Amino acid sequence: MDQNSHKQFRHDRALAQLVRHTVLPEFARRRPERVLLISPIPEAFFDLGNWNILTLHRGEQVKSDRVACDTASLPFQDDQFDAVILHHVFSNGQEPELHEAWRVLRPGGDVFVLGHGSLGWRARPTRRRGVEPAMRVLKVCQQLRRRAFDIEQCAGSGWLGIPFYYERRWQRPALPFADTVLVHGRHRPLRPIVRPLRFGRPQAVGVRSTATESLYRKAK
Repeated sequence: MDQNSHKQFRHDRALAQLVRHTVLPEFARRRPERVLLISPIPEAFFDLGNWNILTLHRGEQVKSDRVACDTASLPFQDDQFDAVILHHVFSNGQEPELHEAWRVLRPGGDVFVLGHGSLGWRARPTRRRGVEPAMRVLKVCQQLRRRAFDIEQCAGSGWLGIPFYYERRWQRPALPFADTVLVHGRHRPLRPIVRPLRFGRPQAVGVRSTATESLYRKAK
């Protein structure tokens, strides 16, 4: 871990606590086989080290075990991962990374979106620097629902790193005021639409040939 990453990670201990109390229990329950992580500071996710995680880095190649690529066009085929973690990627959910996460995610997979709340205290310096996008949580949730994701959980944490959960929908408008926000969505697998066939009553259809016509006339 270089000096800049260590300094940034030291200020993101609240994020580590949120991951430890939210993402890790979900992984222990769901047990994903392949996980995709897109984050500028993957060191904050060190508690997930026991899982098969592929870490991507946005932009040029760096001297680490991370893979550098264009996150707006992931070099993976469809339905390759059981879970996708997107950290400091979204601002309003209209970024192309959401479509890519939906594409590479297997049906029924989980997506975890993390970032700074747009109205939180930590979002103010990030808006000035323009490096880490402040996340508009309600917009992101709306875009996730449009991609057939069910919002399973919303959580946030403040300066002390104590996570708190917004289990009810009327509580979610307070999410933008959290310093660090997590949105957990689960993709709904597409179910085939099966419609029962309905048949009408069978009707007898009389077919008369030339021979039957002659016999019918003789009978008269």
